[in-house]
Amino acid sequence: MPTTTPAGTEEGRELPPVRGVRHRFVEANGITLHVAEAGPPDGDDVLVMLHGWPQHWYCFRELIPRLAPDVRVVCPDMRGFGWSDAPRRGYDKETLADDVVGVLDALDVESAHLLGHDWGGIVAWLVAAAHPERVRTLAALNTGHLWPAGGGFRNAWRILPYQSMISMPVTGAAFVRRAMVPIVAAAMRRSGTWTEVASRSFVEQFDDPARVAASVALYRTFLTREAPRWSTGRYRDLRVLAPTLVVHGTSDPVLRPAMLDGLEAHVPNLHIELVDGVNHFIAEEAPETVARLVAAHLAANP
Repeated sequence: MPTTTPAGTEEGRELPPVRGVRHRFVEANGITLHVAEAGPPDGDDVLVMLHGWPQHWYCFRELIPRLAPDVRVVCPDMRGFGWSDAPRRGYDKETLADDVVGVLDALDVESAHLLGHDWGGIVAWLVAAAHPERVRTLAALNTGHLWPAGGGFRNAWRILPYQSMISMPVTGAAFVRRAMVPIVAAAMRRSGTWTEVASRSFVEQFDDPARVAASVALYRTFLTREAPRWSTGRYRDLRVLAPTLVVHGTSDPVLRPAMLDGLEAHVPNLHIELVDGVNHFIAEEAPETVARLVAAHLAANP
């Protein structure tokens, strides 16, 4: 059963405030996950929003108040991030998808709308493909997908060298803690995308070695096990039948819009919106645009 916890401190770290947000912890898939919620507490219309790296639920701080008046918003922290448990194992994306299904079960939600960004988007694709009865609609924000064209993930370690550095068994943890996270945070502060509160909240979680190890495992699992399998067609027979909205910033330096080519072959009910001049962290860079598009998507597919 879900257990409610007031906003405050857990593990010595403050839960950053967002107006109207409630916090609780639920048992799901054998671990304890933190969930931030807003909107009607018992509403049947539920939107689950899944964060990416190196963030947690607070990356949706601008979307929550814009969407919560009309839908019950549920934002879990992925295992290993935020205030959720950080076990040593389980960072393959199929296990992360099982965590999401576990959250739905714990909250007695039969089916929900899903929204995912970055790795949370990959997890959302998996839930929608493997558990179609649990997903009403899908929204994917600046994220990859399960059907890379031309074996696109096969050489991911060459195309995205930072992923290789994070994945290293000895030096990866130091690279996450001392280089990658500070570099991303500094860039986001300079751009005005992350406030000092947001930056501190995202960065401080990595004071915990278990959460640094979770990042290493997240990327190492992808590069060593998942990318080769996905590129050779592990999911070729899966389809996402739920109405799907893709919102993609065109200035993302890693996930380019061209990667969306051919996606309609696996997602027949697909609508793509490209947002010019917006970078990777689209929910924070263009929250009004994203909220408007997502709200219209939900309204069109009640």
